[in-house]
Amino acid sequence: MNILIADGHAIAHAGLRAEIGICYTDAQIHAASDLDSVLAALRENFIDLMVADSTVGGWNLALIARTCNAQAIPLLLYTAADYTPRLHAAARQLGVQGYLTKGASLSRLRRALRGLRYAPQYPDTTPLFDGEEARRVGTLSLAELGVVRGVVDGLTFGEIALQRDRSTHTIQSQMKSIRRKLGVSSAKDAAAMVIRVQGGI
Repeated sequence: MNILIADGHAIAHAGLRAEIGICYTDAQIHAASDLDSVLAALRENFIDLMVADSTVGGWNLALIARTCNAQAIPLLLYTAADYTPRLHAAARQLGVQGYLTKGASLSRLRRALRGLRYAPQYPDTTPLFDGEEARRVGTLSLAELGVVRGVVDGLTFGEIALQRDRSTHTIQSQMKSIRRKLGVSSAKDAAAMVIRVQGGI
């Protein structure tokens, strides 16, 4: 997995690198500190996920968001600015998939990083799910939640089977049961629903 950090502060870079390393142990991390280096990194590398500050010099967040959207790259806006409904609305309007203040807890950052590929990650005061989704997720067993956790971590069914000391056939059967219980058609949709309900797993 290739992840681009776009931030002008060395301390922020170091902290993000550490947290990304916890969430994605095999991540290749690219760094950029200004608009030109961000655009160059996006042109020269296949980026899977981008984490960007909103206050880097020469910044053009609208251009970066458009570029990410065109390449289907999830973008987490990780900003020192205090959360406000105006900034939240502006980020959503640009198609930014996640918005998190740097004052958020490390566990919240980890959940946002892990979940960004599957569902928007915003500090909304209203839940992104309805009661029916919560009821469906509540029907999953601990083993089934473990399989979903593997999907969120980017593992194949074979890797999940190895991790859980089960056969690939067993994991495929569990995912079939998970999809049936949640009423979704894919493993990705199942992961998205669990993340919406549990705020990360």
